[in-house]
Amino acid sequence: SPAIIAGRLWGAKVVARCGMVYGEGAETLRKTGGRARKRTRVEKWTLKHADKCLIPTEELADWVVQNYGIERNKIVVIPNFVDTKLFKPDIEAKKDTDVICIGRLVPKKRHHLLLEALLGTKLKIHIIGDGKLKERLTDFAKNNNLNLTMTPRVENSLLPPCLNRSKIYLNVAQWEGHPKALIEAMACGCACIGAKSPGIQNLIIDGKTGILVEPDPQQIHNVVKMLLDNKELRKHLGKNARDYAVKHLSLDKVFEQYKKVFKDVLAK
Repeated sequence: SPAIIAGRLWGAKVVARCGMVYGEGAETLRKTGGRARKRTRVEKWTLKHADKCLIPTEELADWVVQNYGIERNKIVVIPNFVDTKLFKPDIEAKKDTDVICIGRLVPKKRHHLLLEALLGTKLKIHIIGDGKLKERLTDFAKNNNLNLTMTPRVENSLLPPCLNRSKIYLNVAQWEGHPKALIEAMACGCACIGAKSPGIQNLIIDGKTGILVEPDPQQIHNVVKMLLDNKELRKHLGKNARDYAVKHLSLDKVFEQYKKVFKDVLAK
């Protein structure tokens, strides 16, 4: 890592921050190719030589200790953050989208599972993201008469209106680190449904800040229908999700944690 090398040359302290842990994701997704091995080695070397490591969840911190041999007292768990002043509920927004999902169009995000779960419905589905599966997903939706809108990746500042127009945020990815899009949806007060996958189940407290589901099309279909039929439950889950984001993931709260780490590192 250039930062580690520069830090050693100039005698500076180095704090390594991970928004996710690549090696843990590669293990979960069974990535064994040369590129994955190289990226994992670089990540391990960087964390080993940093003065402090900032990891977003306790589970990822445990994985780093067990698999990279990093001392636990060198790790500080600080979650990914969200600007809760930008990502906030808009009670005036017209809810003209039934289901929204934001993420790269790659296999691990399992957008095909989302679409399979909504077969036979007339729901308005909005997927935001770019990737190699765009044409395949578009064709699947067209061939199965799904009401799908695909939008390329948009500026972060333009996401709140999209989220606030949606009744449900749905993430059925196979693996996530500490997903920013889900955090942003929670901050906007969306009723969130997530797969019981690493990263997602770190954020969604089942039945309180959202609903967790198995990667099963029928179960996902049933939960989506249940939420669409129950406006009060959507409001309840959305409010709890917003409260959780403000309390634990807001930019102000996380920045204070960063400042404490930097002060501690510089004091040594």
